[in-house]
Amino acid sequence: MEREERQARLALNAVPGLGPSSIRRLLEWAGSASAALTQCQHWPEAVRRQTSSLEEEALRRLGREQEAWCLENKVEALIQGQKAYPDRLEHLEHPPPVLFVLGQVEALQGSPLPFTVIGARACTSYGRSQAHRFGAGLASRGAVVYSGGARGIDQAALRGAVDHGGVAVAVLGSSLDRLYPAEIPALIEPILEQGGAVVSEFPFGSQIRRGNFPRRNRLLAAFARGVLVVEATEKSGSMITVGWALDLGRDVFALPGPVDSRASHGPIRLLREGAMAVNDPGQIWQHYNLGEASDPDSSGAQTPLLALLHQGDHSLDSLAQALGQPPERVLLDLVELELKGRVIRLPGGAYHRCGPGGS
Repeated sequence: MEREERQARLALNAVPGLGPSSIRRLLEWAGSASAALTQCQHWPEAVRRQTSSLEEEALRRLGREQEAWCLENKVEALIQGQKAYPDRLEHLEHPPPVLFVLGQVEALQGSPLPFTVIGARACTSYGRSQAHRFGAGLASRGAVVYSGGARGIDQAALRGAVDHGGVAVAVLGSSLDRLYPAEIPALIEPILEQGGAVVSEFPFGSQIRRGNFPRRNRLLAAFARGVLVVEATEKSGSMITVGWALDLGRDVFALPGPVDSRASHGPIRLLREGAMAVNDPGQIWQHYNLGEASDPDSSGAQTPLLALLHQGDHSLDSLAQALGQPPERVLLDLVELELKGRVIRLPGGAYHRCGPGGS
């Protein structure tokens, strides 16, 4: 794609009021983005009603500014139709015309299991620990874990993936120069260090609007082979993502939770409607017939420590007592198993087995 056309695509993507469907209509009408800018005073009435008065030079300047910002901030702008543009987004009726990527573009293609883990912002401690556990367990097997970056379940799933050496992708409902929520910058560094990415379809300078997040949710569904809802109310953004997933033919999984918790009402409804119930990350991996070959420790060794954790969660002291070993010795073994993705430390200090044979 020539630079002039690329800048024109960036310009159209940054025009307030133009969404993916309007941009596609303009491209079909004019034949190219550059031609659309040249004819901006004659755009179809249905498109012009969505924008303010426009001039060609102002539009071309807007495209140059978008390109310069990307170069300055080491952000890759993937334009629909380019080879690097993610194939799975093409399944959408209206794919984003431009996808802005901070980090490794390769993280968006090639994984045997791109998988989305989502849920409530106002989650319980149970939900947060399970999101972390599933993020860790999936990533340690080789899945790329996607989530929206919101407080609660989303951030816990991303954190679980990167804490255990895996690849994570945060899909934001804000532009990459106006990161939202406030906590997400603290996650960006480990995500990038582990070979992941932070992505957005919103051009730099975009206002953070409520309508951004349903748009973001369709990307979370499109990127993944399957979607897991950890906790959610019956009317929530997570359920919007599930709707997109079903429309796109993606698999939907739900994690059972306490029946008296409002945060469990969404997963319970999904299970009632046919979603697959899971209680271990390995079940998701096996659902796709991927086996255990990509697990960090494929030797199958069943140590006494792993055998104890297979029976249930344990604190460091209870493990040391059961094994008859000093806590310092057991802690070293636990750290090694954590690095391999075989166990995770839950909030509160208990250890949970999440590798092969995990409960």
